[in-house]
Amino acid sequence: MNELFESNYFQEKCMTQSSPCIEIKNLTKSYNLGYEKLDILTNVDFSAKKSEMVLISGPSGAGKTTFLSMLAGLDTDFSGSIMLENQDMKALKLNTRTQLRSGTIGVVYQDYRLLSQLTAFENVEAPLHTKPYKKSQRQQMTIDALSLVNLLNREKHRPHQLSGGEKQRVGIARALVGGANILLCDEPTGNLNKEMSLKIFDLLRYLCAEHGKTVLLSSHDPMAKNYADRIINLENGSFLEAL
Repeated sequence: MNELFESNYFQEKCMTQSSPCIEIKNLTKSYNLGYEKLDILTNVDFSAKKSEMVLISGPSGAGKTTFLSMLAGLDTDFSGSIMLENQDMKALKLNTRTQLRSGTIGVVYQDYRLLSQLTAFENVEAPLHTKPYKKSQRQQMTIDALSLVNLLNREKHRPHQLSGGEKQRVGIARALVGGANILLCDEPTGNLNKEMSLKIFDLLRYLCAEHGKTVLLSSHDPMAKNYADRIINLENGSFLEAL
């Protein structure tokens, strides 16, 4: 990750290494299926600090994606508390929660979710159009984000002209462009080969170590455990930290 410059748009918001960026207490989530109740999470406690990369592991259907959706503020139908940078996600009004989500949290998807008709630059810039930035500010923030993932030389390419790894780097740049310090990555290498997967894991590790990002990673990729600071196994609705 050489020659990547620092930007004012990627300042650290978590003040100290010991202060949790994410703090969860008694998190419980269930679904009603007819006359039955399906428990997804039961009284889960969890925290993550600045610069940490935490792997959330577990079998398909265990609730990893549901957990990340709750952290992203997309699902508030739960009991317990989710604190992101000392703000209670569930207690916030919808507009405030949306603002917090767009400025604090970035989400990275397995299928990239890029708009096919837009260039890499336009895909990264797109979230900024909902905010009161001037055009020059949006452009500089987008340049910074693409530079951060070492992809500025592909800014004019559309998704069909990019490799899978490049698409995912565009997705990561888009997640970062608003200044997010928490990245929620749901199977980010699920569609990539081994070589591309390693590059994505290297990038996420770099963002933690050099830019203070907190990364929560859901993955079945066996290589992911080599990059994580901690591994949390989601089993039967509970979090069990791997030794």
